[in-house]
Amino acid sequence: MTGVADAKKPTYFFRSSAETDIGLRKTSNEDSFWNHAETYADAAILKRLGTVYAVADGVSGHVGGDVASNIAIDTLRMYYVLPHVNISPEDRLRNVFLEAHRRIEDYAREHPEYRGMGTTLTTVVLRDSHLHYAHVGDSRLYLIQSASREIRQLTKDHSLVNRYIEEGKLTPEEAAEEDSNVLDQALGCVPKIRIEMGERDALMPGDFLLLCSDGLSDLVSDTKIRDVVLGSPSLEDACHRLILKANQQGGRDNITVVLVAIEKGTQEGMI
Repeated sequence: MTGVADAKKPTYFFRSSAETDIGLRKTSNEDSFWNHAETYADAAILKRLGTVYAVADGVSGHVGGDVASNIAIDTLRMYYVLPHVNISPEDRLRNVFLEAHRRIEDYAREHPEYRGMGTTLTTVVLRDSHLHYAHVGDSRLYLIQSASREIRQLTKDHSLVNRYIEEGKLTPEEAAEEDSNVLDQALGCVPKIRIEMGERDALMPGDFLLLCSDGLSDLVSDTKIRDVVLGSPSLEDACHRLILKANQQGGRDNITVVLVAIEKGTQEGMI
């Protein structure tokens, strides 16, 4: 699937691939994702609003993690592409996150067996060489640059351990001994969410964006992730190899990856 910012002229466009896997120790897959290829919206709307990708990871330890992650992605599908709402990508993303949070809470109230369910959500919107992102939880967004062979985590992990480090309650050395998977923020299961918003300009051809659940990032180092992405012959092969590496390291959680390549050229008539 290819998304473009404007047809019939040199421009940035985006190729993407995604894959999810249950892993080796779970009995169900509580991850959900949105690859732009699955967008059912008018091409003119997508050109104006941007190209959207997302990963959601249902919170482990609670019944309904899969339900929560599906609600988050479904809310993004429905609300981000509303054509009559003339607001910025940042405000659209913020409103989507708040609406997803509300819908998960409402569903849990109506179905008490799902009380406490929640999910991470990491979302990217690409418009030409500019990206906007919104994030809650410990799924991750990486920027991988082929020119410099650098990998950079753009999002923060919203875990209790990281919060305690920021507050000076733990040193990084002490934090290494703690459970980093206990979330400080997640949609649906905290009273009020703090949405991490960010943007970045000047994406370059040859750059890659990777969205992933912690089933990958907990088991595969940033360096190995970079090497797989830059060393694979295709996006599909890179996604498959990333999941394979996580499973080779024990596969203790569901694993989801969405990989986007930024390219430049003329792609007549493609969205």
